[in-house]
Amino acid sequence: FLSVAGTFEAWKELAELAAHSSRMTFVICVALAAPLLRLLDLKGGGFHLFGDGTRSKTSAQIVSGSVWGGGGDDGFVRSWRTTDNGAEALIADHNDLLLALDEMTLASPELVFSVIYMMVNGHSKNRSTKDGLLAASRQSRVMALSSGEYPVSRQLAQSRGGARMTGGIAVRMVDIPVEIAPGVCFEGHAPFA
Repeated sequence: FLSVAGTFEAWKELAELAAHSSRMTFVICVALAAPLLRLLDLKGGGFHLFGDGTRSKTSAQIVSGSVWGGGGDDGFVRSWRTTDNGAEALIADHNDLLLALDEMTLASPELVFSVIYMMVNGHSKNRSTKDGLLAASRQSRVMALSSGEYPVSRQLAQSRGGARMTGGIAVRMVDIPVEIAPGVCFEGHAPFA
């Protein structure tokens, strides 16, 4: 899914447009930071863009994914609608890269809780081989850029299975509102969705 699309000059033009918005500049920096985690011996983590449905959250994720060539119509953007095993595979596929997960409300609170810790801990589930021995676990480091209409705490508050907002979750998946003032997102630029 890493690809070259367009020209570097065209991407620079896009990045220059983003320079007028702290949020757009930030999402590009998130993508650029991902491969630095290993060099700096840091664990993964992420940021969650939240706000009304028409506030350009997915567009910001597409812009962030454009750093790595985008790939396909939605670029690097994947859905929160997945299984635990599917999320584990996504995290492994995006090792040392950006992982953009769109629309957190599509995932159960328990899955959100599990995926955030998987991204940060960087280890897949422990599994056994068919011989009953411990299989090698996959290790990865990702920088996530999540989106949804509500903060992570509100998503987890709907849990029936014990997932809840903790300090550990709050520092691993930091909420960022897309609106900087009522009705104003991305420094006064009209939303583009």
